[in-house]
Amino acid sequence: MPAQYPISLPYSGWKRHLILGTGRALVSVFPEMASRLKAGALPAAPSRWQRLMLAGLVETHLRVGRLDELSALHDWVWTGDLAVDFHARAEQRFDEVFLAHHGAIVPALQAAITDTGGRHATFCEIGCGSGLVLEHLGRTLGDERQYIGLDMSPRQVELNRRRFANAGLRFEAGDGLAWVLRNGKRNSIFLTYGGVLEYFPPRRLQSLLCWIAGALAPSLVAIVEPLADGHDVDADADSRPFGAENTFSHPYPRAFAQAGLQVLWRQEVQVGKQRWLMMIGSAADPDGRGRGLPERLACES
Repeated sequence: MPAQYPISLPYSGWKRHLILGTGRALVSVFPEMASRLKAGALPAAPSRWQRLMLAGLVETHLRVGRLDELSALHDWVWTGDLAVDFHARAEQRFDEVFLAHHGAIVPALQAAITDTGGRHATFCEIGCGSGLVLEHLGRTLGDERQYIGLDMSPRQVELNRRRFANAGLRFEAGDGLAWVLRNGKRNSIFLTYGGVLEYFPPRRLQSLLCWIAGALAPSLVAIVEPLADGHDVDADADSRPFGAENTFSHPYPRAFAQAGLQVLWRQEVQVGKQRWLMMIGSAADPDGRGRGLPERLACES
């Protein structure tokens, strides 16, 4: 992400100590301004003093394990022009990362759709960015279902609508959880790709999964999300902050299980220095349909 990203911190050295110390002092002296920043009330280009105060807020919340309270800062990034610039620069990732390293999720999705009866009328990508993955899956998976791309950036959504005007795709702007709560339908497939749920604090993640598994069953959930090095997502119960952006590495298998989603397929891949977890879960209907995939897929990891 750009250097302006508000939750990133300097890695090490005397500058880190100076920045964090100054930031903590500013938060203490100007608590009302700190509260506004914490709520995501940032200008398009934060000043140096605001950046220092943000660093103090992040360091303090990290130290006491309350980073989830700063989720409005993540939302600020992905709602504005920084997100549009990021997606434009990151388009090469479609070929270099999705097709090259994450392509296995496509046949796994095809198998999951077949195994669960193929009745899914809607495919919804939460955090669709440039729309390239959604367009590819629309062509690959086919059928008569509706393909919807959600993104927090209204400007990015407008760009996608113009770019894919003839592709039969629908794009909507808004928060993913709020949209799914308001507009989600049973018999849907929900996808997050490339690092979307990492920006969800744990409670927001669990709310999304529980709603899909309960109110929207039968449905499928497919994710491709980054993990922190050393995070045992099967044994560890908690999410942990990681990376330069201080996002969350979630214990996705446990989160799926707690929501009532049956894991049908999972696979972990390493892309450069980054771990990625690919996983598909099923929210079965009351008669239990859709509770398994062929062993050849279910046992991959």
